[in-house]
Amino acid sequence: MSEEILEKMKEMDTRMNESHNLMMEKIGSIQDHVDEIGQTLGITEKQTESIQGNFEKTETVIQQIKKINSSTQ
Repeated sequence: MSEEILEKMKEMDTRMNESHNLMMEKIGSIQDHVDEIGQTLGITEKQTESIQGNFEKTETVIQQIKKINSSTQ
């Protein structure tokens, strides 16, 4: 009887270890995806900042054109 219990405990331990390893593998995969998303968001943020800078430069040029137009009229 105790050999059966010991065998069942070993089987349970093996299954628990396998489940733990699978869970750690999935966590690693999720972390890889999170890192990839973070990199994408970082690139998008830089692009947004660049676009904002371009808008600001364009606005400055428009203001300068308006000043020139008003001074020539």
